[in-house]
Amino acid sequence: MLTLAPRAAGISRSFASVGSDRCSIASAPCRSAFYAHRERRRHEKAARIGNAMANGSLHHRSTGLGERTKADLMREAREIGIAGRPKMGKVALVEAIRERR
Repeated sequence: MLTLAPRAAGISRSFASVGSDRCSIASAPCRSAFYAHRERRRHEKAARIGNAMANGSLHHRSTGLGERTKADLMREAREIGIAGRPKMGKVALVEAIRERR
């Protein structure tokens, strides 16, 4: 029987059986709670993506890196923590960002 620790499986303690810090996916109540939680998270993520697309904050990810301005590339490089970016040109920034993704 497969037994997963609730936190390791991404399940909050409310899904675990009462009096135990372990939850067996084989048990029907825990399994249904797990799938309900996963489904809810899937819908929440879809809503976040839809909202980001609607307000335009997701748009730059769909364009090619080469088409973006150097300022946009510098901003993304700073967000993901690329060192030495002030000395990099646009081509070097594009390559560094691609390596990090």
